Amino acid sequence: MRKEERLFLAIGATDPALLERSERRRKAPVVRWGGLAAAACLAVLCTLAVYTVRRTAPPVTPDTTPPPDAVQPAPEVLALTGGEIGELHLVAIDYGPGRDEAADDFILYINEEIYCGVWEESGYAVRPRVPSPEGLPECSLTVSHRPGVSLEAALEESRGALEAEFSMVEDQPSLEGRAVLNAWVGDASGAEWDAANAAVTLVDDRRGGVFVLTARYFTEAAEGHGVNFSDMAASFQPVPADVAVPTWMTSLRETVDALLPAVFSDNWTPEAQALLAEDASVDLYGEDVSGDVSIAGVDITPDDDQAPSSAVVSVRHRISTEDSMTYVSMLLNYVEGRWLADSIGLEK
Repeated sequence: MRKEERLFLAIGATDPALLERSERRRKAPVVRWGGLAAAACLAVLCTLAVYTVRRTAPPVTPDTTPPPDAVQPAPEVLALTGGEIGELHLVAIDYGPGRDEAADDFILYINEEIYCGVWEESGYAVRPRVPSPEGLPECSLTVSHRPGVSLEAALEESRGALEAEFSMVEDQPSLEGRAVLNAWVGDASGAEWDAANAAVTLVDDRRGGVFVLTARYFTEAAEGHGVNFSDMAASFQPVPADVAVPTWMTSLRETVDALLPAVFSDNWTPEAQALLAEDASVDLYGEDVSGDVSIAGVDITPDDDQAPSSAVVSVRHRISTEDSMTYVSMLLNYVEGRWLADSIGLEK
């Protein structure tokens, strides 16, 4: 494989124009965190949703049984408002058994055919399966947890660390409970094609701490890995350990996770077909697009938040990083303890 081809794969892109541009040095405009870009992902999407959990061994304590009159506090139940809840971010919901309150639990959507994720000593790391060529900055997304640190304090610490490493640091628009910083080696007009870039997203963990997501890449890879890391950060949600989830929501999440591979691969296995209602309407891409999918989040809107009979699920994603977000819209009905899809289609 030629050097140019290796670079082509390492930037996480398939646009031929990017390969041509990689053969010469240039000044490039900075791609803003969450901005649009011009390259698609590679390969086939094996697992769309990855629930990343680090389980720590429980401490050994004496066998103490509480006295009979001791009252054990009930777990907090997911607080909903009574029928008019609007969009609820499903990626924030934990549905796994045997939760460990000490674990750094979160949900993160990644394309496992393009990227691999692993727990390391400093936290969770996502890296491309095709590494950067020698001499170029590494492309990666790392997730670390800062318990007991406020969002404001973590933001100032992150800004100081970036200013010590990069020439330019900018605050970016962000949602409530989040803060985003962009950094690059260059000037206000941009950076050389092989210059180091970083984007840091800080997320309130809802337990008095902060998750820090740090994306690193070089300028040429901003249009491939940079946009994909942005989508991953958008899909990231902490999972509070002390919140109980209603049964209907657990079942809904499991149904959506089972439907997503079929939705994007166009491979409707018997298991996936069993989740479709009789005479269900399915109008999707009509081909396997799973190798190019980057998922930025999953939202739901139930008709009632206490005992729903139906829900609309919206999967935010893009097939090419040069495109805006597309939405897979699913209408599901809750029948005898099961969610069945009545219709699945695409919306812009």
